[in-house]
Amino acid sequence: MFSFVWVDFYALVSFSLAFLFLLSASYTDLKKRIVPNSLSYTFLYLALLFNFLFFLLLPEFSFVRPILISFFSTLVILYVLFFIGFLAGGDFKLFLVLSLLSPKNPALFSLNKSLIPMTFTLLLYSLLLAFPYAFFVLLFKTFSDREQRSFLFSEIKKEIKNIFLLSVTYTFILFPFFILLQHLNLHLLLIVLIEVVFFIVLFFIRKFLKNIFVNIVFFVLSLILIVVNPSNFQIFLNFLFSLILISFILSVFMILVKLSRKVFTYEKKISELVEGDILSDFIILRKEGIEIREKPTLPFTGIFKKRKKIEGEVISTLAGGLTKKQLRQIQDLERRGLVPKSLRLRRSMPFVPLVFLSFILSQFIGDFVWLWIFGFF
Repeated sequence: MFSFVWVDFYALVSFSLAFLFLLSASYTDLKKRIVPNSLSYTFLYLALLFNFLFFLLLPEFSFVRPILISFFSTLVILYVLFFIGFLAGGDFKLFLVLSLLSPKNPALFSLNKSLIPMTFTLLLYSLLLAFPYAFFVLLFKTFSDREQRSFLFSEIKKEIKNIFLLSVTYTFILFPFFILLQHLNLHLLLIVLIEVVFFIVLFFIRKFLKNIFVNIVFFVLSLILIVVNPSNFQIFLNFLFSLILISFILSVFMILVKLSRKVFTYEKKISELVEGDILSDFIILRKEGIEIREKPTLPFTGIFKKRKKIEGEVISTLAGGLTKKQLRQIQDLERRGLVPKSLRLRRSMPFVPLVFLSFILSQFIGDFVWLWIFGFF
């Protein structure tokens, strides 16, 4: 094993390089809303060179192992997130470079350390910071606009009418599965997680719940379980009240998603478009003509359906901004009169500064959140 002196030296240099990379990337993201490829590739080469030179000094597998684990595990996770449209290409490169620059969280001022790659910690903390920020911005813009405010209240009233009926239906379906999982002697937390996942899936495929035969079958099954064991009725009531609350929260979430489509979408002339602008629609180039199709509001919804149906060259990705090549393509299409003079864009918030803030935060609290999550198992 290599000495603690070398370990501390490696941690210090890798921390410094990662700090400089995130500081530079945050500046360009705030100023131009883009992380230049030149910056990402520069630090990628520095990371490779630094790790290679350090390996020449200490050619031990115990040094290389965390780097390989960090890089390949990050690559897999990032590919999935990029595939479903959750991350843009610039974010993909950012986290990939960080997986080499800082494989493990040095947690300079914390004892909450783990074997989890640093990139996973940064991604989790960034999301925990991003969602509250986006939520408050959305609410502020909504309540400062009378039309958006009216839309929000009308949608809530509309959803409330369905919440009780849906909750009863969910209860009849999930209740028998809960009893079955209990008899399998599974851990209570695992049972709850399975039920939550199943509930969320059902929530997003409500058409399944409209099948009368399915409802009758689960209603009869639930009734039999209660008659056979009357104590199950209390479990049934707990399910019902819990699902009413959860249905309300998810309904409000879906309303906010619809609202975000209105609040964060605006029009911009093609002549004023710049690199990094995020289109609200796909521009699909086919031999028979041009089609402009709205992107899904949530990146993971309808992704497989979309990929099967779209045939032809697509300008714009689910999450990424426009590249210089795509800008030239759109400007050429406008000159030929094939697209409107203005296109709809999506407002986005700078993400890299949140990653930078997460990086600083992680030096004080370490991998606390991951350790807290794993503490339940």
